[in-house]
Amino acid sequence: MSTDFNFGEVRIVNQSAKISLGSKDFESSFECSSEFIRSAKCIINGEATSLDSFIKTKIYNEIITFLKKKVTIFLKEGEYDGNLIFEIDLAGKTMLLDEKKIEKINVAVEFKYQYKISLTDALKEKIVVYENRLIAFLDILGFSRALENADLKVLFANYSQLIDTVNRKVFQIGNPSGSLNFEKARFLFDSIVLVSKPVDQILNVTNFLNGCSSLLEEAFKQKLPLRGAINYGDFIDSTDDSVFLSSAFSALVKEEKTQNWAGCVIMSDAESIILKELEGHENLCDYKNQSKASVLLKYNVPLKDAKSKEYLCVNFINFLSDEEINLGLEYLKGDVEKHINTLNFVNFFDKLFDESIVYRNLFIKILKTRAGFRCQLVDKNGNEVKPIQTIKIPVEVVHGEERMVLEIIFQGERD
Repeated sequence: MSTDFNFGEVRIVNQSAKISLGSKDFESSFECSSEFIRSAKCIINGEATSLDSFIKTKIYNEIITFLKKKVTIFLKEGEYDGNLIFEIDLAGKTMLLDEKKIEKINVAVEFKYQYKISLTDALKEKIVVYENRLIAFLDILGFSRALENADLKVLFANYSQLIDTVNRKVFQIGNPSGSLNFEKARFLFDSIVLVSKPVDQILNVTNFLNGCSSLLEEAFKQKLPLRGAINYGDFIDSTDDSVFLSSAFSALVKEEKTQNWAGCVIMSDAESIILKELEGHENLCDYKNQSKASVLLKYNVPLKDAKSKEYLCVNFINFLSDEEINLGLEYLKGDVEKHINTLNFVNFFDKLFDESIVYRNLFIKILKTRAGFRCQLVDKNGNEVKPIQTIKIPVEVVHGEERMVLEIIFQGERD
């Protein structure tokens, strides 16, 4: 298993590999045995040559330097096979190959390799492996630009308020029973990483998506809109929270950066898992009937270079008031394309069927799956209303062919 996520390096020494990591706790904690490079094909300027001949050239060291930057190891015990194909253009350089001088070199090399990773006992005590999880990577849009141009005190206040609100309402830090939404949740400068609980339980998938939706909402109304993606894979964490890695990180970061809006998409590896749990069958959803109450929405997401692609996306608009939506859109005006693209998504959402439940002169907004739903009591402008006394409201919720009669309880401020 290999990944483009740059963490540490691989040093190739006499066809064996040693892994070096920056953290002292992890340095020399791995042992790679077995033959590392099993076989290789080498094409120089379009002509095949033997690897043995190639290794004797001075250019080989430059290839190895390039290789170090490209090959990294996912930190998990086991035996792995891999393939690495790369091309390097060394125009302007010369080398001797079988006593022949070659200029304007273009080298294509394919390595097939095998390695084994074993962890020391000390390291085994420090790491926890979470297998088969939904993993979200979210980035605050325009944060670096804001650091250069905005009032730092205002930015600090907004960011601090977002962290405090999210820790309390979304991450549920301080909850005696632990977070209902996530196994792990981390702020990393201008990025956020979220890891689900085991996905073989439908409620965990529902809670994860509801948590992601809630986080996107809070960030948008704090004028710190997020863009990101949800993938599926393993997650490794250290018990002291000093290091964490995932096989899904590389694809997540790439997917996040290709989008040109504020929002969060579901990647293909995660889509079938999510749909199977939420709908009971991975192909059951009928997107022609999606509504404002759908926790996921099918949408043609704008990408960079004027491209677009259809994805399932997290619905984060439904619980935002008109004023809160405008706050997020106002922030995005610093990037015209992202502003227009996100506004188009809001307009798309506004045209969807509204399943809000009327209660006296108020409305109950919902986001639903077959495992449950979120709800919010709002006025006609979408502003949240908190009752003075606790109220209990019986409602009927329809999801596909299922009908549920439930009692919604809104806690009163005085109770």
